Amino acid sequence: DAAGISLIGAIAGNSSGSISNCKVIFLSDSYIKGTNKIGAVVGSGSVQNCEVKSQAIGTVITGNDYVGGITGYGDCDNCHVYANVAGNDYVGGIAGNSSDCSMCSFTGKVTGRKYVGGIVGDGYRVKSCKSVADIFASSYAGGIVGYGNSSNVTACYSDGTITSTSSSASYFGGIIGYAYSGTVYHSFSTVTCSISGNYKYTLYDCCTVGALG
Repeated sequence: DAAGISLIGAIAGNSSGSISNCKVIFLSDSYIKGTNKIGAVVGSGSVQNCEVKSQAIGTVITGNDYVGGITGYGDCDNCHVYANVAGNDYVGGIAGNSSDCSMCSFTGKVTGRKYVGGIVGDGYRVKSCKSVADIFASSYAGGIVGYGNSSNVTACYSDGTITSTSSSASYFGGIIGYAYSGTVYHSFSTVTCSISGNYKYTLYDCCTVGALG
């Protein structure tokens, strides 16, 4: 178990280098819990070639802001999560915030308030990632990225559901909840969600399938 205030992870709270080749397994009574920058591997830092699995039924990674299945704040490459993640803002199945996330996958549930994504809550570059997630949020929620400023999403796939937790919910999307600008290229979604709001990104060779209302 790891519980604290901020910068909490099973491997490290904060890492200035890169953590690689690790595996975190949550048993039935294990958990990671804190406030800001919370991750199963590291609270803040870059991670590659790591896997997180949970044998527990409920949520095992919990925090307030910047919460992720791998890292709360940092880049990820070839990381995979099979667990449930929950927080308030900037919550992602892989990372709460990431400028570069590639070849990662998430399977589980992600719960937050806003800026909530199946892969990253707030992200810049996401490539070759897959999310199969049940996402619960009030706004700015996406199957891959919840919110992004100049986000670029390439060759990603999302499935699952996005469920509103607010009567005034807005900015839901199968790939990106809201992106001020950027591109989505060669990506596909079968997420079932409610979607509304303004979108300023450009889609290339993409397909979104699901219940949109």
